[in-house]
Amino acid sequence: MPTHRIKSREVDAIQVADLWQQVSEGEDYWSKLPGWVAEEYQSGKLHLVDFGVAVGSTRGEKTDWIIRDLGGLTLVTNDAFVEFYEATPSI
Repeated sequence: MPTHRIKSREVDAIQVADLWQQVSEGEDYWSKLPGWVAEEYQSGKLHLVDFGVAVGSTRGEKTDWIIRDLGGLTLVTNDAFVEFYEATPSI
C-alpha cells in the first residue's frame, strides 16, 4: 500500500535515515522494511553505501527520500519531499 502521494498520484517512499535505522538494528531488518525496498535492492536498483544509498549513479544522504513511482526509483531531497509529497490517509 502506498505511504505517500504527490498531488493525486500515490507513490512508495522511505527516508534514507529510516532505512539505515532498520539495517543497524540487526540481521532481520528486511522483514521490518516495506517489501518494495527489498525488491529494489535484490534487483540491483538500490544500493546501500556508506550509511547512504545509491540509485543508479545518484547518491542519497540520510535526510533524502527514496521514492518508487511509475518511472522507477528516484532520490528526492527532504526539502523537495516536504514541499511536494504528503502522507496518504490511513484506511
